[in-house]
Amino acid sequence: MARIKAEKTTLLEKAIIDTLGEAKEPMHFNDLTAQISAKERFKQFGAKPASEVYALIANNLKTQAAKSPFVKVGRGTFGLRSFSKVSSAEANVASLVPSPQMEVEAVEEAHEIVTAFGIYWRRDYVEWKTVPLLCGRQQQGAEKVDFGGQRGVYLLYDGREAIYAGRTTDQPLGQRLNQHTFDRLGGRWDRFSWFGILPVAEDGTLQPNPDLSQITPDEVITMMEALLIEGLEPRQNRKKGDGFTAVEYLQVEDPSLDKERKRRAIEALTKGL
Repeated sequence: MARIKAEKTTLLEKAIIDTLGEAKEPMHFNDLTAQISAKERFKQFGAKPASEVYALIANNLKTQAAKSPFVKVGRGTFGLRSFSKVSSAEANVASLVPSPQMEVEAVEEAHEIVTAFGIYWRRDYVEWKTVPLLCGRQQQGAEKVDFGGQRGVYLLYDGREAIYAGRTTDQPLGQRLNQHTFDRLGGRWDRFSWFGILPVAEDGTLQPNPDLSQITPDEVITMMEALLIEGLEPRQNRKKGDGFTAVEYLQVEDPSLDKERKRRAIEALTKGL
């Protein structure tokens, strides 16, 4: 088992080095992970691919220090030590990074006000019931996460127009959305976006409510701006809110819907015979 884990680490490290080498410039670990997935350089990710990439680089810097192929040039941003664009000053700073700060940075980034979100998810990808599955994953090849138990805020859309904004605190997100399938909004929306505060654990489950008592007013304002930009996509905004580090999850169709379609197809074929 240890040999398999070591092999996986080696393959991921090679994928990181190849991707940074191709980019020829430092990258934030979220963007780095997305590129690794897009190029299909690594296909063994768990539920949190970006965290796996960050953990590997952080551990490499901690254990190898100046011998590491990586350097850290900013918060969550890494490059290759051989890059000409990474100055010697940056490299020196990066060599000093393997410290308690390096070890807690990933945790800090994972405990923002909003930790995960989904944009324009399809209503017809969900089997609506009392406890529906809201399946998503960070990227192609990653393990699925069920966000039905998430807490936060959400938007309902009629086409591309936002027609309703709501929050879910006492009730889980899935249950609250299910209620909108048969209330006065039942026939008016076909897509939804959500922004959740519950972090995703390494095993793909949602963690308990985080302690947000230390959140500053600036962080609240940053989050509010980011939610408006991400959820409404104003034409004149060219980027998402500064400092918004929540991870977007791509929707995955509820597996039970595909099973039901196959069952109906088989049933129709049987009747035809």
